Amino acid sequence: MRLSLLVLSLCACCCLSAADVGDFNEDTDLLMKISKGVTTSKREGLTPRIYSHNGSRFSYFLSSISYLGTIEHGKEKALLATVEFVRSSAERSIYPSSWRSHSFLVCLTANFKLKEVVSLIPGHLYLNDGKLMSVTKCEDGLPTASEQIADFTVFNERTRSQGFPIEGNGLVLEYPFSDRIEKPKDSAKP
Repeated sequence: MRLSLLVLSLCACCCLSAADVGDFNEDTDLLMKISKGVTTSKREGLTPRIYSHNGSRFSYFLSSISYLGTIEHGKEKALLATVEFVRSSAERSIYPSSWRSHSFLVCLTANFKLKEVVSLIPGHLYLNDGKLMSVTKCEDGLPTASEQIADFTVFNERTRSQGFPIEGNGLVLEYPFSDRIEKPKDSAKP
């Protein structure tokens, strides 16, 4: 389902559209490209590796990707996905697995360059008409209730300068488009 919405800003009128995950997509290998964009970004928490800690070896790797959809503003397009990384238990450990996962909401450019990252509490998220939804209740394995945690259809001055707030955790996904209003730099105080 496509959503088109006319948004007025102080300077001009802009058209927004959002594509949900089930919409037709020309690019059929999205997950491979998202994986490459994320893992080659060299961003903290998004780089697979093997490392040593207290004499034991651990692996940190990408365990899942969920493509959420795209948001478009003018001629620009941004892809949204969630990614989960896992820190393994120690190599050859005699103890039960103690792996830990780390989840992120990522925003990539149309050419799959990582633009923004927000740490998330693990959970099932999906994009519905430009709104990021979180499943809050399941029955018989199917989602029965959801709540909106972000709205990517708002392109006002506040969003363009402060980003898209992610409800419930106080975090913000930085505004990914070129008409972003830069925050003034603090001038040095004498």
